Amino acid sequence: SHRRCMHEKTTRHPEHHGQKRFSLETPNLMSKLLKNNTAAHTAWIDLGDEGKTLYAAVDLVVPELGQQASFSLATASGAERVIVGIDEQGRLRAELYKATVTGPKLKSGGKHSLLIRIHSHREKPDELYLQLGSSEQIPAEPNGWMLSNIKGRSAADLSRVLFHNDTRDTGFKNVRVAPTYDALAEAKVLSNLK
Repeated sequence: SHRRCMHEKTTRHPEHHGQKRFSLETPNLMSKLLKNNTAAHTAWIDLGDEGKTLYAAVDLVVPELGQQASFSLATASGAERVIVGIDEQGRLRAELYKATVTGPKLKSGGKHSLLIRIHSHREKPDELYLQLGSSEQIPAEPNGWMLSNIKGRSAADLSRVLFHNDTRDTGFKNVRVAPTYDALAEAKVLSNLK
């Protein structure tokens, strides 16, 4: 049985000045399916592999203008490689290691669920897709995604979720991660920050 631990600290990075960082460390949800419990932080996905797919779903309460919120999928050491956020102007953004794409402006206080799909490649940029849906319901996997980023590339193993929310009442929470879309409904919630 693996233990979960949550740490709260103020970040020292300029881009997250004054924000709280919530880190939830969790073992790989797929490890039970693969019957491989040898490591506490087995990766959900290796972005250096060709053709691997990972899904995530997360709840969002859009912060007030001037505030930011984001969550990231990171390596075991905390290196952030996939970041989904809301900037100070209320715009949805998707960052895939060193490349950021900005999407629509969302209304402050709006409650949403997001579906995220990551597809890895070995020799070309990885793919990051986002779909916005109504609150408390995982959006259906669409034919055309609301926001896509096919410019970034990383060979990192993703095994942690990190949060950067300016307030505890807004931002991202309740992340689920799974190897398939259908498995998201049964995946454990990785955060429940209130």
